[in-house]
Amino acid sequence: VGSEMCIRDSFVCLGGVNAHKGLRETLLSLGVTEVMEAMDMDQFTNPQVRQAIGTLRREVQSIPGIRYYQCTWNPRFKGVDDYLLDWTKRKTA
Repeated sequence: VGSEMCIRDSFVCLGGVNAHKGLRETLLSLGVTEVMEAMDMDQFTNPQVRQAIGTLRREVQSIPGIRYYQCTWNPRFKGVDDYLLDWTKRKTA
């Protein structure tokens, strides 16, 4: 899923940490040069999620020319969906 909902830059969302089939091709076809990983916070409590993120991370980092950064969410948000919901509520209040 790609979006330009509320920020100037586009972003790509995965349906889950194991839903990355075709990600390499998608990033290459979009001409992506920078990836900021911002997976849900359960990566710190769920070993299966942490392992899947490691696999995804290695795949993305193997693409030549892509700068890769890891980000974590403010603990009051679990991930991008919670953040965008909060952002929308504050913007429309």
